[in-house]
Amino acid sequence: MKAEGVIFNQKKCVENFVKQGLSPDQANFWCNQQKDCLKASQNEGIPADAAETMCQCVINEFKQSYSIQQFENLNRRAKTDKSAAQKLTEVGEACFEDILFEE
Repeated sequence: MKAEGVIFNQKKCVENFVKQGLSPDQANFWCNQQKDCLKASQNEGIPADAAETMCQCVINEFKQSYSIQQFENLNRRAKTDKSAAQKLTEVGEACFEDILFEE
């Protein structure tokens, strides 16, 4: 995925997560989530460099807090459950605020 100067490298992403101890399948899952986050962030008008930093933060937070199955379940529930949706939103907002106050 190319987005205003940022190229998402799936292979590099997977390699980085594998170095952190994830299996290739787990790494691929989280990299797909990161790619989706980047796409959504940039569709919202967030600059590419900020989107990249924010999405790395978001994925790291989710990866530390949830197994893949728990995360998928939370995503499914978020479509109909406001409290589940709020959990997802809170992580994104916290990471976005970190970027805003960092600059």
